[in-house]
Amino acid sequence: MLGSSKIQMLNITMNSNGMTNTIHPTLIWDDEDVVLIDTGYPGQLNEFQNCFETVGVPFEKLNKILITH
Repeated sequence: MLGSSKIQMLNITMNSNGMTNTIHPTLIWDDEDVVLIDTGYPGQLNEFQNCFETVGVPFEKLNKILITH
């Protein structure tokens, strides 16, 4: 990941117990790799797919995931 890498903070929102919570996983990509830093919670796959589409990165190109906590 050198040179023309791009980075985008995602906004993933969920409703739980009547409260809205937004998390901010980060997407880093270049021509070869698409890296997702943090993954959210179970049941948020559609939100991630929508965010990838909005950023213009095909979800199918995701090939690395880093979990920080």
